Amino acid sequence: MANILVPDYAGQQVIAGIKSLSLHGDTCDLAWDIKKTDQLFKSKYIRELYSIPPAREDSDDYAHGLVELLQSHPYDMIIPFGNDANHAVNRAQDEIRKYTRVLTPSRRAHEIAYDKQATAQHCREVGIDAPATFFDYAETDLPAIANNLRYPVVIKARSGSGVKSGLRYATNQTELLAKYHELSDLIHANDHAEYANPIIQEFIPGYVHDACLLLENGKTLVTLTQIRHLMYPITGGVGAINYTTHDAKLKEVSIQLMESLDWTGPAEVEFKYDERDKKYKLIEINPKLWGTLDLSIQSGVSFPVLIRDLLMGEKVTQPSYDAGNCYYFLYPQTSLARLQSWMTFGKDNPPVPIRITRKFRDVDWGDFRPLLGRFLKTAAIALTGNLANETHNLPKELINR
Repeated sequence: MANILVPDYAGQQVIAGIKSLSLHGDTCDLAWDIKKTDQLFKSKYIRELYSIPPAREDSDDYAHGLVELLQSHPYDMIIPFGNDANHAVNRAQDEIRKYTRVLTPSRRAHEIAYDKQATAQHCREVGIDAPATFFDYAETDLPAIANNLRYPVVIKARSGSGVKSGLRYATNQTELLAKYHELSDLIHANDHAEYANPIIQEFIPGYVHDACLLLENGKTLVTLTQIRHLMYPITGGVGAINYTTHDAKLKEVSIQLMESLDWTGPAEVEFKYDERDKKYKLIEINPKLWGTLDLSIQSGVSFPVLIRDLLMGEKVTQPSYDAGNCYYFLYPQTSLARLQSWMTFGKDNPPVPIRITRKFRDVDWGDFRPLLGRFLKTAAIALTGNLANETHNLPKELINR
C-alpha cells in the first residue's frame, strides 16, 4: 500500500485514477486550489484535500506550495494528471525529488512534447508524418501562406490545451486572417500557453486515433490504442464516446516517436489517419494522463496503478485488453456532444460502427457526490447554451458523423 499525493484538480479522469489506486489498497490525498464546491462534491476515494496555488495561474507558486506540503506531509510519491500540473511538476522535478518520488521525463523531452512547434520539428527529424504546418512566420507572411493552403485549416496555440480558447478553424483566406488575429489577441491564460504567432496546420478529416503509452527511460512498457468516435465539441476536442482497438501500425509509429524522445512517464499520442495517402499523421502529443483515462482502467490497463508500481520498484508488463470496449463519458461530454450534434444536424450521431465487446459509462452510484457535481455542470451548460462550439467554421461534411 502506498501513500500518494495527487497535486491536481478533481477532474473526471483524476477521480477515476484515484478510485483505481484506492481499490488497489493505496491512500490518496489531493492538493489544488480547493474551493467550497470541491468539498461539497468530494469523492469518497480522496482521503484529504489540501489547498495550494493552482498550476494554471503560476507554475512557480504551485511548485513552491507543493514542496511546502511535501516537507510537512510525507508521501511515497506524487502522481500529477493534468496538463498544467505535469508542466509545473516537470519544471520543478529536481526539488520535488528531494522529498518524494515522481515519474516525469527530462525537461528537454517534455518541452518538445509540450510545444507543438518543437513537436513538429522533432517529427521531421525522426521521420514521423504530420499535416502541413506553418510556424515561425511574420504576420506579413500570412497572405502568401493563405494562398498556398489546402482548406480547411486549424489555427491553434503553440502550447497548452483548451478547445474553447486555443483552437480555431478557417475555410478560406478571409477566415484565416480573422481567426489568426482572434487567437493572437487572447490574453495569456497562464505562464506557458503561447497564443502569439499561433500554428497554422492543414486539417486532416477523419477520426482521432489515440495511442496511450507508459515508458521508462525510453523503453515502452505499456500501450493501448483507442478511437474517439464522438468528441466534444463535435468538430474536435475531448473524447465523448471512445472505444479500444489493437492497431499495430498506430502502436509502431507512436512507440517510434516517444522512444526517440527517451521518454519517461505516461503520454497520449494523437493521430489522424489520412485516407488520401494512407498514412497516420501526428496531431499532437499530450504529455500526461489523458481525459478518457477511465476507458483504459475499465479495460484492465490501469495506468495510475502501473505508475505506482514503477515508482515502488516493481516490474511492469503489458496487461491484456479487448478491442471493442466502448466508454460513454456521459457527463458532460456525451450529453453536450449529442446536444450539439442535434443542433447542428437535426439528429443524433449514429451508433459506434463496430462490434462492442463491453460497454462502460461514467456513472458510479457508490460515489455519488462527484457524479452529482458533473450532472449539475452538464445541466447548467445545456440550459445556458454555453457550449464549446466552433462548428460554424467547419463544413458539416467534415464533422465526424
